[in-house]
Amino acid sequence: MISNILDVALVSVLFYWILLLVKGTRTIHMLTGFLVLCIVYYLSGVFTNFQLMTVNIILGNFLSYSILIIVILFQEDFRKMLVKVGLMSDFSRDAGDMPGMGLAIPEIVKAAVNFFMNSSVFSSNAPLLSIRP
Repeated sequence: MISNILDVALVSVLFYWILLLVKGTRTIHMLTGFLVLCIVYYLSGVFTNFQLMTVNIILGNFLSYSILIIVILFQEDFRKMLVKVGLMSDFSRDAGDMPGMGLAIPEIVKAAVNFFMNSSVFSSNAPLLSIRP
């Protein structure tokens, strides 16, 4: 009982945040158009009396790629949304603000350079495309 209430509350908050992030952008209009296509597809499958088989097949094939279509259409909006989320969180600190990171970064660079300089792949006498058994 409590878990169901918590589940509904979390989903409601998630949808509310998403609506706040897309409010005032062109995203809401594209989502509305996509939702209309989904509703037409659903109705063309439910009401078989009207013989809307062609519409159902075409929209079914179109919507089968819906995840890819959504990612392509909303790429810029996803990026803006992630930037807003990143700015709201505590993860937006610079590496210089973290204690000890100023000393760790040069050591990591030295270790990487040392590894690659001593690696046989990058030695001067090794062939460029050597195949090892």
